[in-house]
This record gives sequence, structure tokens and C-alpha cells, in this order.
Amino acid sequence: MEYPGLQGDRHRAGSSTWSVMQGEFHWYKHDEQDEFFFVLDGLFRIELNGADTVELGPRQAFTVPAKMLHRPVVPVRSAVLMIEKAGVVATGD
Repeated sequence: MEYPGLQGDRHRAGSSTWSVMQGEFHWYKHDEQDEFFFVLDGLFRIELNGADTVELGPRQAFTVPAKMLHRPVVPVRSAVLMIEKAGVVATGD
């Protein structure tokens, strides 16, 4: 699966996905649901439109509310668990 700007592996199991990634993703949002991120290893930043950037390290989590424009920025190779409804388009609505 290709994700512009991000390099790494992505694996989906039902409504959860774990990825090993590095790089910058494009700005996107999900209109109908929140998106949950849990960092397993590394450093993961979530830039939020109109709000402060969230920086997460290992064993830290953050939920991006539905309709919030955001983009992941991953400066070092990191392992991240994401939970979202099955069938959601990872690149946003």
C-alpha cells in the first residue's frame, strides 16, 4: 500500500492497523469518525489545523477528533498502532 511521503510497512487486522513508518503524510481528515494513534516505538508528531502539534513517544496515545484536519509527521522510523472503523480510507474523506 502506498502512502505519499511516508515510507514503511502497513498491516491491517480488522479495525486496527500497525505501521512502521518514517516521513511526512499529507493533510487529511475523517468526517464521520475519530482516529486513534498509539506509539509503540519511536517519535510520532501529529500536526493539527488550528491547534498545537501533538508529539508522542513510546506508550503514548492521542485521538484526533472527527472533522479535524491533521497530518502525521514521523521524523524517525517509528512503530504506530492506529484504530479506526474497518473500511475507512487511510488517506481521508
